[in-house]
Amino acid sequence: MYQEVIDNFVKAGGEKEIPMTLLGVKKPFLEAAFDEMKKEFGTIEKYFSEGLGIDSTQQQALRNLYLGLK
Repeated sequence: MYQEVIDNFVKAGGEKEIPMTLLGVKKPFLEAAFDEMKKEFGTIEKYFSEGLGIDSTQQQALRNLYLGLK
């Protein structure tokens, strides 16, 4: 998804690792974020509704978008 950005950064003289670090996801960090979310809210749905203020209709729209559902 970000390959063009990374390629342009490298062409301009930047190190490939910099955008990879900024734009990438590291499994331990993602797991820690999910653990904290579960501890604080219990479920991802409660995190979205109570933590982020995203109602169930909006949550379904996000699911549809990111999972390719209609």
